[in-house]
Amino acid sequence: MASEHTSFFSPRQPAGDRGALLLWQRGGSGRDDRIAFFDSWSGAAPETLPPPPVVRWGARLDQPLTDAMAASDGLGLAYPSPLSFLADDGAALFRPLRRSWTQKGPEAGTFLREDGRLAVGTEVTAFPISAAFCLQSTARVVKGPAVSLHRFSAAHAPLPPWVTEVTAFAGDWSGEFRPTTVPLGSSGFSWQRSAGRSDHHRYPALLCSEGPLTADRGRVLAVILAASGDHELRIDQRVDGTFMVQGGAYLNPGDGRLAVGDALTTPALWFVFSEHGANGLRQQIHALQRSGAFPQEGLAWPRPVHLNSWEGLYFDVSEQALLELVASAKALGVERFVVDDGWFQDRIDDRRALGDWLEDQRRLPRGLVPIAEAVEAAGMSLGLWVEPEMVSANSALARAHPEWLRGGDGGLESRHQRVLDLGQAAVQDAVFAFLEALLTRLPITYLKWDHNRILTGQGAGPGVGHGAQVAGLYAVLRRLRDAFPSVELETCASGGGRMDWGMLGLMHRAWLSDANDPIVRTPIMMRGGLFLAPERAGVHVGPSPAHGTGRVTSMAFRCAVGLLGHFGLELDPRSLGAEDWRMLKAGIERYQRLRPLLHSGLVFDYEVDEDHWVRVVVAEDRREALAIVLRLGDQRPGRPLRVPLPGLAADLSYAVRLEGPAAGPVPGLGRFEGAGLTVAPGYLPAQGFPLQLPQPQSALVLRFTAREGSEGAALKP
Repeated sequence: MASEHTSFFSPRQPAGDRGALLLWQRGGSGRDDRIAFFDSWSGAAPETLPPPPVVRWGARLDQPLTDAMAASDGLGLAYPSPLSFLADDGAALFRPLRRSWTQKGPEAGTFLREDGRLAVGTEVTAFPISAAFCLQSTARVVKGPAVSLHRFSAAHAPLPPWVTEVTAFAGDWSGEFRPTTVPLGSSGFSWQRSAGRSDHHRYPALLCSEGPLTADRGRVLAVILAASGDHELRIDQRVDGTFMVQGGAYLNPGDGRLAVGDALTTPALWFVFSEHGANGLRQQIHALQRSGAFPQEGLAWPRPVHLNSWEGLYFDVSEQALLELVASAKALGVERFVVDDGWFQDRIDDRRALGDWLEDQRRLPRGLVPIAEAVEAAGMSLGLWVEPEMVSANSALARAHPEWLRGGDGGLESRHQRVLDLGQAAVQDAVFAFLEALLTRLPITYLKWDHNRILTGQGAGPGVGHGAQVAGLYAVLRRLRDAFPSVELETCASGGGRMDWGMLGLMHRAWLSDANDPIVRTPIMMRGGLFLAPERAGVHVGPSPAHGTGRVTSMAFRCAVGLLGHFGLELDPRSLGAEDWRMLKAGIERYQRLRPLLHSGLVFDYEVDEDHWVRVVVAEDRREALAIVLRLGDQRPGRPLRVPLPGLAADLSYAVRLEGPAAGPVPGLGRFEGAGLTVAPGYLPAQGFPLQLPQPQSALVLRFTAREGSEGAALKP
């Protein structure tokens, strides 16, 4: 019987529109089961499949094990199998005897393979809003004996033949999203982390590009693993010279132990295509995150200006200090007031009290109620910092329930704290109960959920319990979302230590970094913006000198960098001089004026040279755009630049004017004031806009508005 195939289109568009196509081969003989084709595509699906690749030579395996199965299940491969296990009776091969396909709508379905011992199902979803697919697999033991999974990937997919380079993002605390690019060769590429969280050091994503990754040109495929714990992505070359990609949770010893009836589900593995370089990819991902594929309910609109108390107060929290900050925040035009660490019982430093989530009676004798009342009276909403997964050894919770702490590491502390074992149902219940009490008693609309150390020791299991820890976290978050759907949740982990798509599937906003120095923060925001829409990416105007680097920067420059994401403050306004106060208030008003476009438009980011970074945001109808032009350094003193504007319409003329105060000297600035400068049709998208920012730490925000009477076609991602 001839092989059949199932087609997934993303987007599901008429013939001629460019999208992506995934073909899953499933033969009537029961022998064929693989992703046969995976690439960008235009038009209808092909009626015939490409021939299966040859992956081994020599004596035939027995009848059910064919070349196609070897490609799917890992037999005959010269690299780690996407499904590797050992049963207690010594069996180690998955030999499916039954295969089935269940359609779940025009864009989704599940392939199920069974061999009498294991059942492995792979869910495939295509997203009409974007050229994207999501695959996730579940292995279940249906008949004994027990099985220990050693590796289990969400998918095992062929890379398109045009992929020649791979870019991944490493980093550390206050240094997130540092790119590393390698040519794809016979050694493949491996990217993993086993710290118990996705972590700063290995962001769980790969960008597979056609030649060097550029801003606007060339094909690129993003492979993004929605893993909040230990993870592994790898690309391997087969003997026929082609490459396969796989990704899943990194399984520590015992993590994959399954008894009869048990199941293990991989993190979701996302594939997003672009034919227009990094910016095309960025726009596809932003479209996804603005759709139902990511949490929308609870995401406050318009995105409110924050004031977070941390770098303004640290642990010097008191009723008086908070009330004074509330008054200052109101005067500046802040819309959400967030009480950070230091509000709960005996929390005078980071060595105690985590887990004792009741207000400190000495510094907050009336609790947070008067703070909440003052916040609401000022027309703001209330946010609160929590770190629910952690506990101090010096805390009432740890003394009352030592059995709730992860053990086996001799009581090892990191940042003076231990980890609660969320693999235990009782711990999940306790964490949810304290959050429920806070959210019921106080008018909290936003929780900053922190996670300030990696995992050590052993949890409830199986194995070391890293997988159970993440599953327990997800269970608590789902309960919280169900019970309080209007509460916005932010993921923070010493900055950007856990802003993966697993967390973003349950939370609304990510704190990308603890670096509030705008020179350090700019690359983090722009590179992180490949994976995160700007309205979900927190960025704060911090103090000067910056507490992390000691660098002095102007308020105007800090406010310009704040436009790269969801704008907030993290300083003590009471300490500001009159000019900084005026400049900050003007910066807040500018953000409030521009945020409808900043948080809905198509984003184009450019690392122009060693000194200049540019973000351009274009409305879908191309009648309006913003350019945020930043000069960070002085590697090329005095060098002018041209602001790239490929998103503007060639048949429209534009008025160009200044938005808000510039930071640093800008020659010819007067041209952009008042009614601004008018540019004839065709020039801007072809030539860009010439500018010069002579000095480091300079910034300019320009607004491009189509002149009345101009016509233009809509721009789509």
